[in-house]
Amino acid sequence: MLLHPFRAGGEVFRAPERIVFEGRYASEPGPGEAESVRKTLHSELERGVRKDALDRGFYPRLLLSAAVFLVLYLFFSIVVRDPVPLVDEFLIGGLGAFAFWFARERHALSSEAFARRAAALRSALDSALFRPSRAARYLEEVLQDAETLDPERLAAYPASTGGMDFSEEDRRELTELSGALEARLTAVDAEEARMFLSVEDGLPRLVRRMSGKRSADLPILISYIRIKALCGVEG
Repeated sequence: MLLHPFRAGGEVFRAPERIVFEGRYASEPGPGEAESVRKTLHSELERGVRKDALDRGFYPRLLLSAAVFLVLYLFFSIVVRDPVPLVDEFLIGGLGAFAFWFARERHALSSEAFARRAAALRSALDSALFRPSRAARYLEEVLQDAETLDPERLAAYPASTGGMDFSEEDRRELTELSGALEARLTAVDAEEARMFLSVEDGLPRLVRRMSGKRSADLPILISYIRIKALCGVEG
């Protein structure tokens, strides 16, 4: 699993000039794997920075496109007479609104602010250093358990350090990992997990309940539950 912060609306897009990236891995990358990971991260960065830029101007773009449609519709309805009322007005108004929408998108992606933001993030990612992490190794083990163990064994398997003696930095990284996993969950699943974890014996009950869903996100959800229980449910 490759966790990254390049999701639209993420903090990395707010002040990219001050961003410093540090990478963590569970086990030493094999030949060519490090370069593959960097390429994947750059791909995710490009996708995320584009979507973030487009999401920022979504509502103004929507309102202006609707205004363009309305102006064109009224103009051709009142000023220009045609033998087929409404049809031509809707067609011309719709085409004008779509053209304006895509023109504004192109403008957002070709602006100087977007170019500076993307360049700063690319530079920060190129300078990122990667090092092994016990927290990442623990996550890898938890994911493997979630993918291979049956629900009853998972429910009876308490959150523990798996024999690892975590330092304060390790626990900070575990907290950050729980946040990254939470970003991949639906808001309903994440809230339900926090609610169950706040009560006694909530973890086994939650694992059994969530295991019934049999969704593709179940390993991520189980891993989130385990790490959240280990780190605490505050925040």
